[in-house]
Amino acid sequence: MKTYQVNKFPASLSTVPWHTAELLTDFSYPWENEKAPKTTFRALWDSNYLYFKYDAVDKNIFTKPIDKNKEEINHHDRIELFFSTDAELSKYYCLEIDAIGQVMDFQSSHYRNLDFNWSWPNLVIESNLNDKGYTVSGKITISSLKQLKLLNDAAIITGLYRANCIKPGDLEEGFKWMSWIDPNTSEPDFHIPETFGKFVLTE
Repeated sequence: MKTYQVNKFPASLSTVPWHTAELLTDFSYPWENEKAPKTTFRALWDSNYLYFKYDAVDKNIFTKPIDKNKEEINHHDRIELFFSTDAELSKYYCLEIDAIGQVMDFQSSHYRNLDFNWSWPNLVIESNLNDKGYTVSGKITISSLKQLKLLNDAAIITGLYRANCIKPGDLEEGFKWMSWIDPNTSEPDFHIPETFGKFVLTE
């Protein structure tokens, strides 16, 4: 299983030292015959939180304030993180965060038994648009990872993705899908074990 090392830093620091994080740049278009726009990911942890940060190059960002419910984020440019209790996705939890920091969070079990009534506890998100695209960062409590049985032996089974909107309003043909792992499937699908790797939290 592909791994990403999450470095630890002292909780006493007042700001997150992103320069000490491992830089992950392995995002690609598994289902397109072209190079994906650059996406970088970083993660760190301390005794209280798991921190993450995405930087996405995007020349044409589509997003808008949601009107009625969080599922509207399905239509937006966004980054995605999935965390699973096991390699078979018996239970997994999903964060999809658009370019202006709006969150679509839900829980699920294999295959695609999605529950949008669930919300991630004590989640903190920040985002900003810039001249190259957008940045999304956030922090998740270590206690919630333990409570949801996601943190086991200093490891978290994780999927990292990005949805690049190329045709707003068209959920079928309007997106190109990025993953840090190529699952070698014929159709885009993030909700399968083949797209998951592992975070390893180091001391």
